[in-house]
Amino acid sequence: MSSSDRVKQKHSMRNQVGKECLKDVNACLAFDINSIFPGLDKSSYMCIIVFTCQQVKTFNTEGFVKMRTVEELAKELGIVSIKDLRKHGLHPEKLRRLVRAGKMIRLDRGLYRTADQDWDFHDSFALVAKAQPEAVICLSSALFYHHIGTQMPHEVWIALPRGRLRPPRLKTLSVRVFRYSPKTLGSGIDEISISGVKVRITSPARTVADCFKFRNKIGLDIALEALREGWRGKRFTMAELTIQERLCRVEKVMNPYVEAMVFT
Repeated sequence: MSSSDRVKQKHSMRNQVGKECLKDVNACLAFDINSIFPGLDKSSYMCIIVFTCQQVKTFNTEGFVKMRTVEELAKELGIVSIKDLRKHGLHPEKLRRLVRAGKMIRLDRGLYRTADQDWDFHDSFALVAKAQPEAVICLSSALFYHHIGTQMPHEVWIALPRGRLRPPRLKTLSVRVFRYSPKTLGSGIDEISISGVKVRITSPARTVADCFKFRNKIGLDIALEALREGWRGKRFTMAELTIQERLCRVEKVMNPYVEAMVFT
């Protein structure tokens, strides 16, 4: 048999495998897979991509694995990015079609959510975290999340370590950045989930200590309100507050206010 005949035979067998596999995965195992895919170990877990003129399906030796749609992936992740689509083998054009159809909403450059998903200010924290996973929600935004005080921020306040780490570039959301030393960002940070997205945020005690640390930028009145309302609402213990005072080096500043609050 000539080389050209062997190539034609191999292509013919591939097409035959593809057609049969779309009907029944067990039919695929009846073929000599090694003759088509040399060196493939049939005893191990494997995935074979069968290309046909109409569709692509992924399966393994134990059965078909259904590929998730863009909408299913968006509901699972909360906010989906173009990078997420490519990671899961989905073409960005499918996302654009859903946006035109009104089934998906573009939040910002490369970031989308489903149209039926509820959205409030807390979800803006998830948007920031999706754009910059290292960002930490802090100060007024953290106070708002923890229900401490009366602050209603119109922008998202985040902490980033000093250095070359860039803040998130979002056109639809205003973000205010505060630079922290990398060492201090390792304590008093909680990880929460908002709309399926992991968000880093300062704890109530850390947030109050930060307010005193940045009192010249946000105002001493906000720091005092956070201390008073956080203590009344039992958002933190005195032990937790003491640890964060020392970390932020604001013990001398806070102690007179803490003593007056506790003993009056």
